[in-house]
Amino acid sequence: MQRLKSTPRAIRRGLIAASCALLGVARAKGQQLLDPALSGEGTPVADRWVIGLALSYYQEKGRIRVIEPIVSAVKDFQNGQVVNLHFSVDSLTGASPNGAVTSFLPQTFAGPSGKVTHNYTTPPGDLPVDPFYHDVRIAASGSWQLPLSRVTSWTVGAKVSYEHDFLSLTGDTSIARNFDQDNTTLSLGVYDENDTIRPIGGVPVPGSDTSFAEKERISNESRNDIGALIGVSQVMNRHWLAQVNVSLDRASGYMNDPYKIMSVVESEGITTGYLYERRPAQRTRASVYVDNRVGWQRQSVDLSLRYFGDDWGVRSYTARVRYRWWNADQGSYWQPSLRWYRQTAADFYHPWMSLAEVGSLSSASADSRLGAFHALTYGLEYGIDIGTPYVHPKWLTVRVQYYRQMVDARIPGPGALAALNLYPGLTAIQAQVTYRF
Repeated sequence: MQRLKSTPRAIRRGLIAASCALLGVARAKGQQLLDPALSGEGTPVADRWVIGLALSYYQEKGRIRVIEPIVSAVKDFQNGQVVNLHFSVDSLTGASPNGAVTSFLPQTFAGPSGKVTHNYTTPPGDLPVDPFYHDVRIAASGSWQLPLSRVTSWTVGAKVSYEHDFLSLTGDTSIARNFDQDNTTLSLGVYDENDTIRPIGGVPVPGSDTSFAEKERISNESRNDIGALIGVSQVMNRHWLAQVNVSLDRASGYMNDPYKIMSVVESEGITTGYLYERRPAQRTRASVYVDNRVGWQRQSVDLSLRYFGDDWGVRSYTARVRYRWWNADQGSYWQPSLRWYRQTAADFYHPWMSLAEVGSLSSASADSRLGAFHALTYGLEYGIDIGTPYVHPKWLTVRVQYYRQMVDARIPGPGALAALNLYPGLTAIQAQVTYRF
C-alpha cells in the first residue's frame, strides 16, 4: 500500500499532461523538423497498429513487491486520428508500513490481507509493517485524438482503475492548436476524477482510536479531483524541442488512507495507543514542468525540471536528465538516466503524536509519503530494433532503475525512542522489459 495508493493517482493526474505533451511532440515529428536522434522507438506508422507488451518488476527492500504486465496499442490513421489504448494488472505482495512509530517494545496490530483482517506482531526496534499485504489492481485507459482542422486537434480520454477496496473513474479532454508553421503548439486540457474508497471492514472515522473504531465505521467514502493544464511546445530548431506545462487541480472529499494509523507516545517513549490519521478534506495543487530535448547526429539529451506545491505545505522539486546514444544505423541505443527529487513535509505531518497533542490537532498523519525526504533514481535502458527498420520496426527495450530515498528533518524520539532508528529510509529496484511491434 505504501506504493499503490500513491502511484495510480499520480498516473491518473499525469494522463492529461501526457496527452497535451504528445500532441505537440507528435506534430513536430510529423513535420520532420527534429534531428532523428530525438525520435523515439515505436513511433506509430499511419494506418497500422503499434502494439506494446511489457512486464514490469518493482521491489522495495524488505517491503512491497509489484509485478505488472502491461499491454498498449496505438494507431495513427492517415486522416490524422490517433487511438491509444492501455491495459495493466498490478499484483502487490510484501510488507507495507502502517504508520506507527518504531518502539523498544513488541507491538501487535490488526490489518487487511486480501479481503480479510489478520493480526501481526512487530518485534522491538523494527519499523511496524504489515507483512501479509496483498492486493491486485486492474487499470484500463484509452484516448482518441481527432483533427478539427489542419492546425487544430481535439483529444478525449477515459481511465478506470479497480481494486477490491478502491474504484476510480477518470475522464479527460484537451485541445491543441499549431502556430508559426507548426513550430509552436498550444494545448489546453481538463480532467475529472471520481474515486470510491471502500476499505476492508469499512471506513474508520478520521482521528478515532483504533481500539474503538469498529463501532464507528461506515461502508464507503468518495473523493473528487478536478484539474486543468495548459502547455506550450516549441520547436526551437531541427535539433531542439522545448516544452512548458502548468497545471492546477483541486481534490475534495475523503483524503485519508484508511489503513494508516498514528502512535500516541508518552514522554518516556512508551506507546499508549493508536489513532487513525486525519487529513484535511480538500487539497489544491499546482505544478510547473519544463522539458528540453536536444539531439544531434547519434546522440540526444532530455533535461526536465518540475516544481510542485499545494496548500498542505508540501513543496517538491524534481530534476531529471536522460542521455541517449544510438549506434551507426540507429538500430539500437543506450540510455543512462538520473533523477533527483526533494520534498518538504506537509504542515500536519507528525511521525507520532504526544499525549498533549491528542484532541488538539485538527489534522495529523504519520504517513512517510507526506514527510520531508530526498531521493535519487539511477537508470539504464537498452533498446534494439529486431524488425525491419523504418518499414516494420520491432523494438525490444530493457530498463533497470535503482531508487534510494533518504529522510530529511529527523525529529528525535522522546525518551527511549531516541536510541532507535525511527527513519530507515527506502531503497528499491525496478526492471522492465518491453516489446513493441
